[in-house]
Amino acid sequence: MLTIRTKEQLKKAKKMKVEEFVVIGKLAEDLKKAEQIKNLSKKSVIILGAAVGAGAAAAPFTFGSSMAVSTVIAGAATGGLTAATISAAITVGGIALVFSIYKNYEEIDAKVGGNLLQFRLRKKQK
Repeated sequence: MLTIRTKEQLKKAKKMKVEEFVVIGKLAEDLKKAEQIKNLSKKSVIILGAAVGAGAAAAPFTFGSSMAVSTVIAGAATGGLTAATISAAITVGGIALVFSIYKNYEEIDAKVGGNLLQFRLRKKQK
């Protein structure tokens, strides 16, 4: 069973269409926090990505305040996602990656306890 700890490993597993894998640690925590992204439409994912991208591009010139503003605007435009959900998705590797993971994989089980968080994902059967 493939164990994934980093966003690079997650991107690679998705690209290689791995059938089943376990996500652990901080990445698992962030991926779980970003789970609401799965409820968005493709159009909303595009809007959200564009808003966050624009905020990131302007951040050096606004001393970072544009990131907060773009996150709030994006949350409002996409059905009220929280800043924490959006931030978690960005940390995992991007909004589109999180959306794709939740659309193409299903959670089989999760283990939470102390500092341990892990969950197993399997490719959805069509």
